[in-house]
Amino acid sequence: MRARFFSILIILTLAISCGKKVVPKNDLTQANFNGKVKKVKSQLYELVQVNDTFRISQKVNSRSEDKNELLEYNQNGNLVTSKEFLSNGSVINYSDYKYDQDNKLIKLEETDNYGKGSKITYEYFYNENDSLSKVIFRSDKYERTMKFDRTKKRTIKRTDFIEDTIAAIYVSKLDRNQNPIKQIEYQDTETPYKITERTYENERLVNEKTKQFRKWGTIEDEVIFEYFKNGYPSELENSSTNTIIQKIYKNNIEIEERWIPPKSEHSIATIRKFNLNGDLIEHMRIDQNDTLDIWQNKYKFDSNGNWIKKFSFKNEKPLTVIVREIEYY
Repeated sequence: MRARFFSILIILTLAISCGKKVVPKNDLTQANFNGKVKKVKSQLYELVQVNDTFRISQKVNSRSEDKNELLEYNQNGNLVTSKEFLSNGSVINYSDYKYDQDNKLIKLEETDNYGKGSKITYEYFYNENDSLSKVIFRSDKYERTMKFDRTKKRTIKRTDFIEDTIAAIYVSKLDRNQNPIKQIEYQDTETPYKITERTYENERLVNEKTKQFRKWGTIEDEVIFEYFKNGYPSELENSSTNTIIQKIYKNNIEIEERWIPPKSEHSIATIRKFNLNGDLIEHMRIDQNDTLDIWQNKYKFDSNGNWIKKFSFKNEKPLTVIVREIEYY
């Protein structure tokens, strides 16, 4: 669950809301669950083809985001514990979440049983406005402190310390609508490592320029964002020197996202499609308008609109199926 911590950190420091739904209010909505979910047990199996149909085969270990896991949520919709298993049932990762009386996360403990059983702890501290002010990360041999200077809604400065030494600084400049329009990352107190500048129209991010300073030279990149409501762009083309990200919406929910790099000998565009619940249903890789690979997910849902089976295919060949058992309050 370390990735979840850093995703929370990015949301709190940058607060760029370009997701498929309204900014999540708890872990359940972030995971696209409906209703008051208490427990979710997921088990991953091979999916094999038998004549004209498919059969669930042996249990397999986690693959990418598809995991054998058990998640437990509290009444407020936030994670209490999470366990990840091997196919034989052995627990390889265990996470325990602690909240205060206002349901703010104050401590996260992770135990990695895959290796030496090492532990990682995150402690979260808040200011008088209930905004995150400090995070302390501790492992067996390492400790890092992150301090945040904030307005009421946004972080304007984050300083990372290892013991009493500054390890990194992140400074953000906001516009009148509290959108981060410029961020500078420093390797120390004076040396910029990365500069990011953003432009907005109608509260939507439309342009992002980055400049990274490396030992061998400076790397510059620009991304252009395009938005389409209840419709699709006519072509999947990019004649500029910049990456284009196209987002297509239906009923104000993002149903498709396209990453189109500048044309080159090896340029590969990607398309991701979602259902109205935000679940990924298709991922395509396209090289110069010739499709290379297509991954598809097909779902079976319960009466609350949560999927309980996800069948995964690559180029129409079966891969895996996740079976989920969902318990409600």
